[in-house]
Amino acid sequence: ASAATSVTPEEATAGPTTVGVARSFWQSLTCWHVAGMVWALGVMLAISPWLVGLTRRRRMARGSRVCDDSRIISATTRLKKQLGIRMRVTVLEHADSVMPVSWGVFKAVLLLPSESRSWSSQRLEAVLLHELGHVQRRDCLVQHFVQIISALYWFNPLVWLAARKLRVDRERACDDLVLANGVSPADYAQELLAIAKTLHMQATEPHAAVA
Repeated sequence: ASAATSVTPEEATAGPTTVGVARSFWQSLTCWHVAGMVWALGVMLAISPWLVGLTRRRRMARGSRVCDDSRIISATTRLKKQLGIRMRVTVLEHADSVMPVSWGVFKAVLLLPSESRSWSSQRLEAVLLHELGHVQRRDCLVQHFVQIISALYWFNPLVWLAARKLRVDRERACDDLVLANGVSPADYAQELLAIAKTLHMQATEPHAAVA
């Protein structure tokens, strides 16, 4: 009779090695498992810029103060009424030369650079009309929805093309709103160029928001 192989107590109680478990895991994967992991990784990569943008906007809001300039507050109130906006709009001022932006789904926030206090009435009205146009159209809510859909379907180039077209269309719609409220195209283009030139010289980095 053959001699029995002796087994130590340690060997008897020892479980599978880490290498063995890992090998078994990878061998058990199907193409559907791999596709799911690739899709999940793509979703995380696609949605991360949006999440970073939300974080930066919160940081900008914390570094701002509520605007108390009577001229800006009066113009905002008048234009809200003119556009039929019933949502609460809080105007914030930031010390840096930030791009005028707005955000908020249930309560809107409109962020202006502190130098907006010295803007001409025409420039101030054009900027407020543009940003309040985003509020009136609920563009922030639409943007959140588009970002989520783009992340879920990151592998489909048609989704990204549609998202890009929506961004262009919403900016064009707000520009048309400014022109429809009495600002001439030439004056509006001049004001946009002056603002862009100022921000290009002074701003250190772009900020993600509905501009």
